[in-house]
Amino acid sequence: MNRMFKILLAILLSSSSFAVAQPLRLWGSLEQGSYGVGFRTVFLYDQSRTFKTKYDESERKKEATSARPIQIALWYPAKKSERAPKMLFAEYAYLVAREERFGELTATAKERGRTLLHKSLNRWLKEEVPDNKLAELLDMRTACIKDAAPAKGRFPTLIVAQGASQSCFTHSIVCEYLASHGYVVVTSPSMGTYTREITIDSRGTETQARDVEFIISYLHNISMADEEKLALAGFSFGGSPLMIVPMRNTNIDALVSLDSFVGFQGVLPHLQQSPSFDIGRMKVPLLHVVQHTNPFLDSSLLDTLRYADRYIVRIKGLNHFDFSSLGMMSAIIPGFVQNTRPNQRAGYEALAHYVLNFLDAVLKGNDAGKKFLMNGVEANGFSPDLLEMSVKKGTKPPP
Repeated sequence: MNRMFKILLAILLSSSSFAVAQPLRLWGSLEQGSYGVGFRTVFLYDQSRTFKTKYDESERKKEATSARPIQIALWYPAKKSERAPKMLFAEYAYLVAREERFGELTATAKERGRTLLHKSLNRWLKEEVPDNKLAELLDMRTACIKDAAPAKGRFPTLIVAQGASQSCFTHSIVCEYLASHGYVVVTSPSMGTYTREITIDSRGTETQARDVEFIISYLHNISMADEEKLALAGFSFGGSPLMIVPMRNTNIDALVSLDSFVGFQGVLPHLQQSPSFDIGRMKVPLLHVVQHTNPFLDSSLLDTLRYADRYIVRIKGLNHFDFSSLGMMSAIIPGFVQNTRPNQRAGYEALAHYVLNFLDAVLKGNDAGKKFLMNGVEANGFSPDLLEMSVKKGTKPPP
């Protein structure tokens, strides 16, 4: 009798109706949409560009291929399942070891990925993240189910341009969040023309712009990605290709700037070095989410976008990296860093809400999203002590 009871109990606990939802600590109070989150990685080469030299000094062949490696991370809407195991954050770390050279995911590669991710966190946060806090992060469950079956249908698509030399994990939280609300989200590491480190100049801009365009071409192979509804997002230096790509690709429908170069001093002369730069071709709506106070902020470029609708959200009390997942890690994991800010979590959650509603309004034509953009911040449930919102409507371009 006792054995039968144990069998019945096991059956009940394994059924989806009795499964306990796994908490998503890193999401804070962000709510999952109506979809599960699938995640997959694709390792491709852009054969039109070289990354490594073919031969060493003694004319011996060095690499199996000299083509440019592009690691593509893809979050997408999937069927919800509480039974399927959620991916650990450690899987994002393993990808960091496979950016320049793909290869097998060996135990050595995993350890190297953890080490490289740790170095990245220390570099960008300007603090030494304790080993035990790194381990806590790596053991956290994400929203992702690896290689999950996609949900039926085709979905609007967002390509994320990472900040200078950053990896796919840097914006994983908002990428997961958007996928759960019906978006395909794609990104790749930000890498230099011939080295892992990107150069903060016109060459680096063109290199990252071409990476974004490579991803656009790859989307033809993704049946769930609706290429007729395509947006770009950029963080930090990733705002540079955010400007260049739409000026030569009229299929881009919307832009999202996450505290990017779009709103900082000196960017306009930098972008004008590109032969593709043409303000008259920039006509798509732009959401610019930015720090409220920074001595290097400059709206010169934004002011020149006269044909584009511009929605500007200024969040108070955040620093640059609070506009990435690193801010939420610092806010959610006690002791992850010493220097935290009161608005880190609330500010990032507000960012996610504005990005979602902006994309819903522009790509899906959602009335609730349109209303959200035109509301005052208090009507959207946010305090004026947290953020300010302004709208600059574009003028109709000449025929």
